[in-house]
Amino acid sequence: MARTRGLRRFSAFLVEEGLAPRDALETLKSPKVDVKVPAGVTDDQLRAMIATCDKTTFEGCRDEALIRLMAESMVRASEALSILLDDVDLRSGTAIVRRGKMGRGRIIQFGSSTARSLDRMIRKRKRTKGADLPSLFVSTRGSAQMSYEALHKVISKRSALAGFKLKPHTLRSHSAIKALRSGMTPNSVMTLAGWQSSAMLARYVAAASTQIALDEARKLDLGL
Repeated sequence: MARTRGLRRFSAFLVEEGLAPRDALETLKSPKVDVKVPAGVTDDQLRAMIATCDKTTFEGCRDEALIRLMAESMVRASEALSILLDDVDLRSGTAIVRRGKMGRGRIIQFGSSTARSLDRMIRKRKRTKGADLPSLFVSTRGSAQMSYEALHKVISKRSALAGFKLKPHTLRSHSAIKALRSGMTPNSVMTLAGWQSSAMLARYVAAASTQIALDEARKLDLGL
């Protein structure tokens, strides 16, 4: 779809600039695209991942805080890494994403368990070389902001230790679907997730509706 739109704009641009006699793609129909089901992860799997994090070490505290934040706040991986320490308010359970996708900033929300894990990580971090760095999440050596590659390794490592495979984006999907299942309005989810397209929201509304339907269907089990 994105490529089709790009080609259409380019074709129109050629006509506007006098580089083409007519818009050859004016009548081009958009291809039908299969609607993908967002990847999911269960609460039990998330608990298993968190259980692999050693709370006595900075690395363990950091990994737990990262997993909890991403699984609860609908934040993108790149956005989580861009959050500054000073932009986190543990009391209100909020953090500022100053530059999200397409340069748009927003405020994200997290609960008390995530706040506690962030507080624990921050206290542990004061004993590392990264105590003076502005970023919230830093490398295990404390020498720099945590990289996306390092984040991907954390999610892969913790999920593997818990007995399954998981990609970072699945945590964002989980938080969006869970928010919708809990009754949060689609507009609120769209705002907190930082989506500009209602088409993206529709995918998650459909996924949440499917999960709700499955929950209700399980109650119909006759046990025969």
